[in-house]
Amino acid sequence: MIPEEETPFNLFMVAILLVAAFATAALTFFGIQEQNMNFIAIGLSFGFFLLLGVAFTRGEVLTGPGTFSQVSAAYWLGHLPFLVSMPIGGSLSLFSAPTDAHLSMVQQAPIYIQHKVNLWMAPIIETVTLLGFVAVLFIAIRRGTRLETSGALSVAITLIGTGFALLHGARTPAFFLFAFASFTVWTVIVFGHDLGWWETSLIPAGTALAVAMHKGNNHADQQIGVLESWQVILSAPEPIVYISAGIVLFEVLAVFGTMWLIVSYTVPWIKPAVEKARR
Repeated sequence: MIPEEETPFNLFMVAILLVAAFATAALTFFGIQEQNMNFIAIGLSFGFFLLLGVAFTRGEVLTGPGTFSQVSAAYWLGHLPFLVSMPIGGSLSLFSAPTDAHLSMVQQAPIYIQHKVNLWMAPIIETVTLLGFVAVLFIAIRRGTRLETSGALSVAITLIGTGFALLHGARTPAFFLFAFASFTVWTVIVFGHDLGWWETSLIPAGTALAVAMHKGNNHADQQIGVLESWQVILSAPEPIVYISAGIVLFEVLAVFGTMWLIVSYTVPWIKPAVEKARR
């Protein structure tokens, strides 16, 4: 059963970042085994930036409010527009075929490594880290200049959002605008509470939504659906396949979490019955 009680930690974000951390460690280990410096470099750098992103958000990405099912729903909601149809990446079926890898450093790697890096590790770690950079840069600008809140945030978003778009190639002006606009929306959702724009913190749910939109875009860009990507990463040999199994298990649990949220809000007697059973 999906835990629904409020805890000192956000269960969804703890789970997804733990799986990402184990995946970076596995990639580093695989690189050492294969004597491949590219894999070692990616594993170590991803691990470093994951820690950096958590630190830059002062750990709030792990402690913000929201049940597992609520943040799960945000996660799969972020995937939805890309898995149905995505104009910039092209129309996408859940069973479409893959294309080239997103990161050139893994283009010569086995396909299960490419998908694990491009479709899972990179979107999570890049998104958490860049959102953390926005927070730190915003604080620095706010304290070091005379700019008001909106001005300082605009400068931070402009700098980091431009970096995000360039990091992904900025192949056309439309792609650049899409990437920049996406990052701006993610930032506003994640940090709106800290800026006093709404009452409830959306850091976990907003981060999950941002990660999923980033991940969904990579799926669309490579023309591969979620189900097929699971099949590919589960084809990995031991011990890499254990990390693949952890990724798939996490996403399946997130599906059940989303379904639980939908059912609990659409079937009137579900939530009162669960609350009564806990007493």
